[in-house]
Amino acid sequence: MTVEELFAARKKAHAYSRELRSDDPRLRHTVIVWHRDGTMLCFRYAFVLRMGHYIAIFTEHHGEHVYHEEDVDCVDQYDPVDIEAFPGHPIT
Repeated sequence: MTVEELFAARKKAHAYSRELRSDDPRLRHTVIVWHRDGTMLCFRYAFVLRMGHYIAIFTEHHGEHVYHEEDVDCVDQYDPVDIEAFPGHPIT
C-alpha cells in the first residue's frame, strides 16, 4: 500500500459519495468496522463497497471512509429488522 494508492482510493470514494442521495436504498444498512487494534466503529445508514484492496464505507451523515483491507479485521453489513415481525418479543 502506497500513499498514492490510498489517495487515489479516497478520491474515487469521495467522487462516488458525491453522487449518492440521502434516499438511496443502500443507506438502510448498519456497518460495523473491527480494527486490528481491537477498536470498533458502527455506522447506521451506511453500506460497504470493495475497491480492489480497499474497503469503502459510505454513510448518510458521516461521509465516506476508506481502509486498506490489511488495516481491518472485519467489516460487517447488517440489514435492518422490523421488530413487529416478531410478535411477543419483549421489545414490542
